[in-house]
Amino acid sequence: MTLRNRIAAKRNFKIKGNGAIGEHSFTNLVQRTLSESDGSCVKIYKTRRSRSGFVIQLTSLSHYQIKNAATKSGEGINMSIDNRGDGLHLIQKRSSNLVPLAGVAGLTLLGFGLWRVMAARQSSPSPIVPAQTISAPVPRRTPRATPTPQIYASRDIANWAKGKKVLQVPVKASDKVFALTFDDGPWPVYTRKILQILKENNVKATFFMVGHEVRARPDVARAVRDAGHAIGNHSWDHPSRPRDPIMQVMRTDAIIQKELGFRPTFFRPPYGLMKNGMAGQAMKLHDPVLLWSADSADWKKPGADHIVRMIVGQARPGGISLMHDGGGDRHQDVEALPIIISTLRSQGYRFVTIPELLKLRDANAAAQEATHKTARHNHKKKAKH
Repeated sequence: MTLRNRIAAKRNFKIKGNGAIGEHSFTNLVQRTLSESDGSCVKIYKTRRSRSGFVIQLTSLSHYQIKNAATKSGEGINMSIDNRGDGLHLIQKRSSNLVPLAGVAGLTLLGFGLWRVMAARQSSPSPIVPAQTISAPVPRRTPRATPTPQIYASRDIANWAKGKKVLQVPVKASDKVFALTFDDGPWPVYTRKILQILKENNVKATFFMVGHEVRARPDVARAVRDAGHAIGNHSWDHPSRPRDPIMQVMRTDAIIQKELGFRPTFFRPPYGLMKNGMAGQAMKLHDPVLLWSADSADWKKPGADHIVRMIVGQARPGGISLMHDGGGDRHQDVEALPIIISTLRSQGYRFVTIPELLKLRDANAAAQEATHKTARHNHKKKAKH
């Protein structure tokens, strides 16, 4: 059974550090290794402190890709990684044998080396003996071009929005900002057409990507990233009733991390559903859950003119639109987009990405909105009585 099957068989894989380095640094090193290791399918689920340091609990990302015999075998592994002075050491809790991995260079071999060592131990009838230091290089894919730093900087999320549901952002009335967002891509034709329109109009937008579409068309996803647009998580395969909501979020994070080089830091639930577990999982990761305040209703295929009227008519400072670049025929969105941009610009609007919009929140406007919301709630309660 491979490492992928072992970890998927039972969510019982933990990483323990003795505190020789900081928790944040140790977590980042482990996460990067697990993302890059051959066959790795795990994601950090939570971190907790212990008397000896801290423990990072991992969870499977590919539960439904493994055959039932593997996923339901109940076998799995229970191990920890102990941070020593010369690097990270893998410890199998059933014995005291260590597999030393020297330094950060050895850390990158962790996933593949673990598979080799465990396969050899389980297949051999002889007693377990300490394994040798893993020093042989592992073949790696040709590295992709690294995007420019400003693209990465645009992913920072304002603290107030972390783990919160956001439909629009309270901003100053004079600050006419608006976020264009597109769901269900990357799509082979329409995503590229929308990218071209945005480029011609010097507009940055936000794309909420579906995980399996990223896996099928990583080149289109990279085109979105390289154009400087923001990218969010939109689940793995857009379910309304997911069998495994945690997997829907975590697996999409993993494929975007693999193909684009970063983990998305905000989430939009399919159909805007908040109670099927996916939005809750995103909030546990402290990711904001982004809905919308201007719905194009493009799924009805109402025509480009109707889409323009819907978005322009609902546009407000701090607003967020809902359109689509994937999931079907989106030629009406493509036709409507240049008109939407020109119309809103003529009204004094400027366009921002979701991370940029979240940073423009005005405290006074937020307080006024909260007051009005409370007043509306109290009015409804009195009306009922």
